[in-house]
Amino acid sequence: ISRETGTGFFGPAILGALALMTEDPQERQKGLNEGEALLATGCVSHNYLLFYPDAMEASLIAGDWDGIERYAAALEAYTRPEPLPWADLRIARGRALARYGRGECGEPTLRELRRLREEADRVGWKTALPALERALIAAEAFGGSPPTTQPGVAGPAARPSGYQRLSHAKRIPDSPRA
Repeated sequence: ISRETGTGFFGPAILGALALMTEDPQERQKGLNEGEALLATGCVSHNYLLFYPDAMEASLIAGDWDGIERYAAALEAYTRPEPLPWADLRIARGRALARYGRGECGEPTLRELRRLREEADRVGWKTALPALERALIAAEAFGGSPPTTQPGVAGPAARPSGYQRLSHAKRIPDSPRA
């Protein structure tokens, strides 16, 4: 319906939600690419506020740390003239989880993950908690850093099950809309 009536009103928001919920990596990327392209042409404001957080979450699911950073920067740039605490929390969460996902697991990152967990809980953003808690639990279990390999084995397949993704939308959507 959005394509028939005009995608500028709700198209990017729909595409972001679809990217978040699909299990197909190609469909996820297609939705993200199309949503970004529509935003680049100019859309109604709520599209930016809905698409970028969903895009960060979809990137988290995919383990696309650079994607999370890109969407966080885009949301930050969009809200810079009128900062929103709601958006600032999502931006900070995305960036902290991206740092952790890349293996930046020192005390500054862990302190930020703890702060974000407390803040998300304080404001009632319950769907933000699972990914934050998974990162913190993994950090405790592995001495502050996520395992990237096991002895003699390289790559993502070597990660223990449950660590493969900090978020898993099929079961627990960490949608920023809650």
